[in-house]
Amino acid sequence: PTFNVPPNRLYGYTTTRGDNGFATIELSTNTGLTALNASGSTGWWIRNIIIDCKSLGTSIGINSSGNGLIQNVKVRNCTTAGIRMQFNSGGVVMDTEISGCSGSGAIDSNVDMLTVWNCYIHDNTTAGLIARNGTRIVQSIFDTNTGNHVTYNQGSSGTGIEILNNVFYASGADAINLNGSAVQQFNLIRGNIIVNNTGWGIDGSTSAGGPAGPAYDGNAYFNNTAGDRRLMDDTTVNPINGVGAYVNIYDVSLSGDPFTNAGAGDFTLNNTVGAGAACKAAGPPTTILGATGTSLLDKGVYQSTGTGTGGTNTVGCGIRN
Repeated sequence: PTFNVPPNRLYGYTTTRGDNGFATIELSTNTGLTALNASGSTGWWIRNIIIDCKSLGTSIGINSSGNGLIQNVKVRNCTTAGIRMQFNSGGVVMDTEISGCSGSGAIDSNVDMLTVWNCYIHDNTTAGLIARNGTRIVQSIFDTNTGNHVTYNQGSSGTGIEILNNVFYASGADAINLNGSAVQQFNLIRGNIIVNNTGWGIDGSTSAGGPAGPAYDGNAYFNNTAGDRRLMDDTTVNPINGVGAYVNIYDVSLSGDPFTNAGAGDFTLNNTVGAGAACKAAGPPTTILGATGTSLLDKGVYQSTGTGTGGTNTVGCGIRN
């Protein structure tokens, strides 16, 4: 990467530069097309664009070389990948919606150190995100993707993955598939709501299993067909010698769907006892060692106002709200 050179910038607008309106790119009449091919060592910042691949054969919405930022973008109806990240490490996809895509993944990433933040990845007939080492997934919603919502391909560097305060709803397979990675090494999976997935909530995918651990304690589960977790609670094959098995103290097993109206895309928390109410002020940690106070963060993406009214949810700055 060329860090001393500003990135290229492609910003959409409607009538006036900087008005935050969307420019629209629609593909037509051919196959093998890529709407935006963002290459180059300095990277690209892409904002305020709507891309519709119109379900044309072997189409890609954005092909990015990494080192860049994709923000406030809508990508639809691509048949190879919605966003493909490759070549260089790094990059951020944030405030972005990807839907109606097929092929290898809504986001098919072959780069390390990708951040996916505040995105809505839904109704794709493929995986939601193919991720590699060092990927961070924060405050995003994965809804009704036919493949795994997240598949993690660890690779050789083993820098792990962070999955924090997301919603994983109604996948056709696993919500999170760690795909043979070392469960106990580097991965941080906390504060997520994992509901109505056809496969496992979290599939550890290591043949010998791994013991429960604090790095993936603090998620909420409901109605995952295969089960909440696989090969992540071992007490016999890989025991911790001389130490009692860790017990997950922040996990919540819900008794009902916690969302206001997930079918209509409303993933705010309802007030039902054992469902949405059980996710409020329940995100880890509830206290911080050596500091005074109690964290009131909710599990999932949307943070409640504390009034118990449901509907519009907010989150304050800092730690304790």
